[in-house]
Amino acid sequence: PSARSPSRRSARASGGSMGVVYKAIDRRLAEAEGGQPNVAIKVMAPDYAGHGSAMRALQQEAAKGRYLNHPNIVRFLDLDRCDDQVFLVMEWLDGRSLSDILNEQPGTPMPAGQALEIIAAVGQALAHAHKLGVTHADVKPGNVMVLPGGGVKLLDFGISRARGDLAGKAVSFDSSFLQAATPAYASPQVLAGQAARPIDDVYSLASMAYRLFSGQRVFRDKSAREALENQWRPARIDTLDAKQWRALERALALPQADRTPSADAFLEEMGLVSDGRLTRAGSMAVADRGCRWKDFAGSSRVEVAPVFC
Repeated sequence: PSARSPSRRSARASGGSMGVVYKAIDRRLAEAEGGQPNVAIKVMAPDYAGHGSAMRALQQEAAKGRYLNHPNIVRFLDLDRCDDQVFLVMEWLDGRSLSDILNEQPGTPMPAGQALEIIAAVGQALAHAHKLGVTHADVKPGNVMVLPGGGVKLLDFGISRARGDLAGKAVSFDSSFLQAATPAYASPQVLAGQAARPIDDVYSLASMAYRLFSGQRVFRDKSAREALENQWRPARIDTLDAKQWRALERALALPQADRTPSADAFLEEMGLVSDGRLTRAGSMAVADRGCRWKDFAGSSRVEVAPVFC
């Protein structure tokens, strides 16, 4: 390893549109008494390593990570390089992706309490990011980690685009060249090639919520763009009360002008948040998570791989 590299041993954990994530041991943290030595290292994919725009995206993920300090967003630690490999260092999460959990029982709704906790956690993470001018642009179950001890984290702002200025440093990147938005959860505007905005994150969050509550994607195997062209509407979810269904249906509105304008507003209309704080219903969803998470949120499976540096 390089002089600065914290990695002593690594194992491949997952791969995504921007690169591969490894589980590694940070020697500096391991030497600190009581420190958590495990970290996640996200290495730029070889296909993008020589692409200037992709490299800027990685640098922007690091820039945003320094300011996105929230309990429901994966914690950023460092941006480093070893020879030609550039990588991000993030907190390691022992848990499972929401996508893996849902795919184990396809077509089965998630229990309401668990679904509401996930929606509240991801919604609060997005609200925090949006206040700092950051749009995630790829909210989906595969970018949500469920922790076995209770807790939910939103991952991978790697294809997000920042709008405005972060702490005086202009950060802007058009991620459309990656074609990374996931059709099942992307708004029709994003699928049409428009730059992702916070209101598009709201649509993606609502699409994910629809799957949690119903066990099905909003338009099954069709995209939101096809739905807009054909003027389709989401099928009613009978297990939601009238207020919850109105909130979900408005967040799923295909024209942006009709859609819930913000993540905060969506959580409020769902009855989970009021004045920026969890309501009784939201607090009950979080408090009721403990014994049930362990049924499906076991530790991540890790495939051993060669040390990259």
